Amino acid sequence: PRETARQVAHYQRTRFLLVFLYLTGLRRSEITQASTADLVQRRGQWWLQVSGKGHTGLPVPVPEDALQALRAYRASTGRSAWPDPLQPEPLLMDLYGKGQLLTSKAVHQIVTTLFASAAKACPDPEQARLLQAATTHWLRHTAATHQLDAGVPLLVVRDNLRHASVQTTERYLHVEPDRQHAQTQKHRLRPG
Repeated sequence: PRETARQVAHYQRTRFLLVFLYLTGLRRSEITQASTADLVQRRGQWWLQVSGKGHTGLPVPVPEDALQALRAYRASTGRSAWPDPLQPEPLLMDLYGKGQLLTSKAVHQIVTTLFASAAKACPDPEQARLLQAATTHWLRHTAATHQLDAGVPLLVVRDNLRHASVQTTERYLHVEPDRQHAQTQKHRLRPG
């Protein structure tokens, strides 16, 4: 719903959160710790310096669609579409964008509430069940799977997700099993 100012603010923040998590594969703790000062441009490309899970300052590519979502979110809070590098503030803020950090627990609650709402509206019972169980970590897994499905090389996805081992990232490869199943379907009983 977007009938009140509060609902519009919630919509804009939730949209930004989901788009940014999905396109970057960030963990929820990483987005809650991220600051606008962590956005850096190198050779015309935007990166987010991430501190998380045993790593400090690892760069994550920020695709153009994620940047557009950030600009729209910031504009919805009455801020300039692009952050002032001399005035760092949280990447993800309180509902009205007063500059207060959100907790990891709050991010989890926003995402699971959205997925639960989507599950109620979903006509497919199996999809509804999956949506009902979805979390921020599920969204991270989905980002990895979709990157691999789109042809992003395995080692690039590993680096995007900051996995220590390529074997961890390989869990998201579904193309080979899907191809295996499709090819096996060609083996049919012969009539007669």
